[in-house]
Amino acid sequence: MQVSVTKRESIRWLPAEPLASDPDVDVLVLTCNKYFVDLRVFTSGPAAGTIEWSMGGVCLPLPATGVEGESPVRFLNVIDQHVPAPTLHPRLPPSHENPEETDSDLTVPTPDDVIFSPLPSLANSSAPRFLESGKMPNPSSADLETYVPFEEVWQELPLASGSPVVFLESLGGDGMGKAYTARVGPWAIGLADENGEYLAWREEMVEGEWKSVFHFGGEAATRRIPRVEEMEGWSEGDVVELQGRSWIVRAAGASA
Repeated sequence: MQVSVTKRESIRWLPAEPLASDPDVDVLVLTCNKYFVDLRVFTSGPAAGTIEWSMGGVCLPLPATGVEGESPVRFLNVIDQHVPAPTLHPRLPPSHENPEETDSDLTVPTPDDVIFSPLPSLANSSAPRFLESGKMPNPSSADLETYVPFEEVWQELPLASGSPVVFLESLGGDGMGKAYTARVGPWAIGLADENGEYLAWREEMVEGEWKSVFHFGGEAATRRIPRVEEMEGWSEGDVVELQGRSWIVRAAGASA
């Protein structure tokens, strides 16, 4: 099981100068195998306390570039706060049971393609760092149709061996939209596109208790997106029932 928890250090929209840090937005991404959830929240400035951007879906490896250390990846956003679910991938089956089966050919570059390159660790930390480069819409712009070159610097957060890991994706056909709930060690993120209403939360375990970091959507977010506490006996591909809806287990187990 390939698992990571990454926090963004900075973002640069080319050709602007690189930032030393990213003080206005708190970004955390949980990844397990090919599935990911991503929540980005303004923590200062006029938009403080609102979502800058959020998405969840699948990340797939692309053919090697031939440059040592580079890892090309394609992101397929099954849900996206800025794009209503019905228009995101119109050729996906209604249940989204296999979101990687899109009309995109893996050999054809798209704006969702990025390259990850390793960076030196910080002087006071041995945590892996890497640069992500590619093109995507700038969420601070009114034009979300134009893809702009960007560079993001990420740091991988330490994760203890044997930490619990679970990724669930809601099954379609219930008229309730699409949702993900994920936990990696002491971090948990829930995301849902409830037919045009975007719900999200992020929690972290502190001294054995879950603490809310961000919460969007009020009681509906808590009711519609469960935080998974018990996953004994679950295996990848199982379908489980939680809080009135069906979920497919995309991953369940412990980190290496």
